[in-house]
Amino acid sequence: MKKLLSVVLVLAIAASMALIHTFADDTVTDYFDYVDDENKFVVVFDSVMINNEVVGVDGQGADYLTDHDSVINGPAESFGVRGWVAGSQDIDSFGYMVDDGVPQMSPDQKATTGEDVVNAATSQGFEYCSRYWITVDASGLEGVHKYTFLCKLADGTIVKMTTPFNMDLEVYYNASGSELPATPTKEPEQSSDVPPVIFAFDDDERFLDGTFFPSSGNEIESIDFDPDKKCEVIVMEATGDPYFGLPLGQVGMDDEAYEVNSEIYKYLQIGVRFNVSEAGRNGQFFFQTDENMGFDEPKDMKFTYANTDDCQYVTVNMGKNKNWKGYLADSRLDPLSPSNAHCEYELYYIAFFATEADAKAFGEKWLAEGNAAFPTPEATPTKAPATAATPYTSPVPPTYVPPTYVATEVPATEAPKEVDVNEKSGVNPGLIIGIVAGVVVVAAAVVALLVIKKKKK
Repeated sequence: MKKLLSVVLVLAIAASMALIHTFADDTVTDYFDYVDDENKFVVVFDSVMINNEVVGVDGQGADYLTDHDSVINGPAESFGVRGWVAGSQDIDSFGYMVDDGVPQMSPDQKATTGEDVVNAATSQGFEYCSRYWITVDASGLEGVHKYTFLCKLADGTIVKMTTPFNMDLEVYYNASGSELPATPTKEPEQSSDVPPVIFAFDDDERFLDGTFFPSSGNEIESIDFDPDKKCEVIVMEATGDPYFGLPLGQVGMDDEAYEVNSEIYKYLQIGVRFNVSEAGRNGQFFFQTDENMGFDEPKDMKFTYANTDDCQYVTVNMGKNKNWKGYLADSRLDPLSPSNAHCEYELYYIAFFATEADAKAFGEKWLAEGNAAFPTPEATPTKAPATAATPYTSPVPPTYVPPTYVATEVPATEAPKEVDVNEKSGVNPGLIIGIVAGVVVVAAAVVALLVIKKKKK
């Protein structure tokens, strides 16, 4: 009986472990919850495929999803996505889930990985990489359903495939191709009353006495203010991964009006103009905060420019990065990652907003009005006029008056003179008062510094 009980117990434990393993395999981890200092993972998305053919322009899958609200209208035999991923561990398989259901993973969704992908992954410090071509059989599908594309890593972790510039790889397949809306209706986000923090580069002397860009590299030729265009012009070569420093946090420490508190400001916006079709479409913003110091991949946000040569603004949801905590201390912009052609990159402003609606409203206003959309900086307090100096005149020598001597009677015995304690000890009362006042001033300054430091935390 005891032997039978032991066998049953072992089987029960094994079954429990199997259930736990199955549950773990079915758990999908969000991209930004997975990526950190140890777990490196990047998703490159090339194309949307319908019936095994690229729709739109090859390599512009993001444009297709944006233009079609992530809806693929049927009927179709198949649909899916194509691209490649790289990370700090090997890739087991790719797949998808329907309406947030059970993941359907298969190693057959891995495609042949060419030398170009291997070289690109290696150059960015990734040890493993793999191409994917995830296909969904749509021949028997009905209705409208959401399909989220996934990657399973060697340790069993299933990661939701999201590009570093915040595009989730998911589509809504509408089998009938009807005119009914296929995407869920979202409540429009309301504008807030929080004033934005706008670093406008229409005046070369506004920040840090005209020396705002402290460092640059990787084929950046020059960074100069253009007085006609009222912007900074960054000239870049055709190759490399150019970057330049942006000491936004230092400005915030000098002027509270430019403080960027991550608890309030969730959206970054950049106003630019350059030849996108030739130079490239991807950029990268690195940041440090007083709670998360140091420049590295976990503290960066990638983004994609619109395919236009006119002025445009790019909005990035900084709140999606879990390291976006505390006050902005320092930042760096990689305007093109990489740069594909010689380029003159016009940077008009960098701004932070509390809501996406605030960011969009300002961006549209800037496109319509140009730099006139920038708020007028507060005027420097007017100093009181200095008192006119008294004209110098030569001193008149005093008239000499001879002294008058008067005889006085000196008493034989003089009463003892009372000696002032301070005078006796040689201590000046005025000096004591001055020292005490100085100590009070120093103590007040220390308290003020502590208050500022506490505020920054």
